[in-house]
This record gives sequence, structure tokens and C-alpha cells, in this order.
Amino acid sequence: MYEAPTQNQRARSRKDFYGKNVCLSVPYHKLRSIDKMDYIVQAEGWTSRSEMILGLTDKRYASIIDNPQSVNKNSWSR
Repeated sequence: MYEAPTQNQRARSRKDFYGKNVCLSVPYHKLRSIDKMDYIVQAEGWTSRSEMILGLTDKRYASIIDNPQSVNKNSWSR
């Protein structure tokens, strides 16, 4: 009745070379942040929110690695 499932060929290292989907939860009182993200995406020429978030994360990570003494634990406060 149903077709048998097929086994896909995997790499020898047993790693899949696909991206991952990470859900971003935005609380109701922060919904305006979605509009802010869209504005930043358009203003800075990103192609998507995902690309913007990844780019900003890479930039922040690089700044922490370059100067770990300057990390302010409260800089990303709620």
C-alpha cells in the first residue's frame, strides 16, 4: 500500500551537510522587534533576517574573541 522508505547515502563521517533550523521565540511584548529586524535587514542590505542574525552574531563573537577583557555581561540585557 505504501512505498518502502529509502535509505539515503551518507558521508563516511556520519555527518549530514545540511543547515539547521532554529526557531526564534519573540514574546508578545517584544513583537515590535520583528519590525525592527525587518528595518535593519532592508537598511543594511541583508537578504533575510537569518542572514542578519548570523552576521551580527559572527561580528559580536569576533569582537569578544579579539578583546575578551571588554566583554560587558550586561550589554545584552533584557
